[in-house]
Amino acid sequence: MNMAAGSAGPVGRSDDGIPWPYPPDLQPRLDLCISFGSTGIIERLPCGDKIKKSPHPMACSWDKILMRKQLQREFEVYQRLPSHPRLIRMFGFSEPDDDGERGLILEYMPNGSLKAALESDTDIPVERRVQWCVEAAEAVVHLHSYGIIHADIRPENMVLDARLGVRIIDFSGASIDGKEALSLESTRFFLIRNVRDKANAMSQQISSL
Repeated sequence: MNMAAGSAGPVGRSDDGIPWPYPPDLQPRLDLCISFGSTGIIERLPCGDKIKKSPHPMACSWDKILMRKQLQREFEVYQRLPSHPRLIRMFGFSEPDDDGERGLILEYMPNGSLKAALESDTDIPVERRVQWCVEAAEAVVHLHSYGIIHADIRPENMVLDARLGVRIIDFSGASIDGKEALSLESTRFFLIRNVRDKANAMSQQISSL
């Protein structure tokens, strides 16, 4: 169900799995929302060049525990990784909000996701598409060189910078130094494997690319 927040309609569940309709007092935050995900809600901050990724305010307590764990994992990944042209910047955690929740402050990329670009009506030159493939591979190589396995590689988790270069994002489910990943790659990019095999191994990352 994909409904506008705050509008009248039957009670149900939205695309993010949260009971709908949302309470009216949530509207100001939703006005700044640019995306929902399994980790929570992503809001563009008033400064314009940063976003805040935080647990969904309507999530149940159990889901919020997982969301906090995923945000902490993403924070740890960014702390380990040095600056790189295929990454966005992390600025740290925000101050607690009225509910005591902290969000991860990240650099905003106004050109949107690679998925949106590929699905648009724009005629994208072959050279540009090839360059995106190269840049995506560069991003993954950089992660692996620091012991990071992304675990959810897909066009939706790549954004385009001001020069339309690829930046890989969303490390909330990543594996660090062989730790258990907190997510699996999405179904379309899933490499068929025995359920007993270790998830998110290098072969799955290559398949996703």
